[in-house]
Amino acid sequence: MHTYDIDSRERRNVAFVLAVLAIATAFVLHLVINLVGGDWWWIVDIPAPFGAFLLLYWLFDRWAWRNRWIRRVLGLRTPLLYGEWTGTLESSHDGKTHSFRLNIEQSWTRMSVCARGPQSRSSSKTASVLTRHGRHPLLVYTYFNEPAPDAPNTMHMHYGTAIHELDEDNQGLDGHYYTGRDRTTHGSMTLARKHQEPSGDRVAQPPPSS
Repeated sequence: MHTYDIDSRERRNVAFVLAVLAIATAFVLHLVINLVGGDWWWIVDIPAPFGAFLLLYWLFDRWAWRNRWIRRVLGLRTPLLYGEWTGTLESSHDGKTHSFRLNIEQSWTRMSVCARGPQSRSSSKTASVLTRHGRHPLLVYTYFNEPAPDAPNTMHMHYGTAIHELDEDNQGLDGHYYTGRDRTTHGSMTLARKHQEPSGDRVAQPPPSS
């Protein structure tokens, strides 16, 4: 997975909250160490705030950010995009409609978008999530596409850009794509989440701030 950007201050705010929690955790550990005693406990006591912060950040990045209660308390705007999406793609390359599958791996700070069609596959290189442009979040990413071995000779490796809009229920992605000057093709995509989000993860997106 690679890092992705988001037009929100939540990463700075969450880092501050985690730092406060790390200091509190280290202080509790310090009290416990004083009760236990021993001259060598300084080895744990001194780096405790840094270790606690790294552990809390890792847990938050991998799991906690998905929890609906944590999302509400912290006002997280990062949409839940992870999972498998299936649907159709209409391409200007041949004017036809093709089946299309999108697999998104996502943590709070990292993401990977892999797409597969009948004749090619692609993987994301960079990505951004926009939450302030309108009612629904946008996923924007650049990708590298590789044709399948049995693809027509007119198809070849290329870079492109895709833009998806997440619907209100977090269960649909509608978007379009375009490629570079080497191919100059474009098209539209309509996708639905293959598996429903767990009820504990679903939460309405915070309203856009002014």
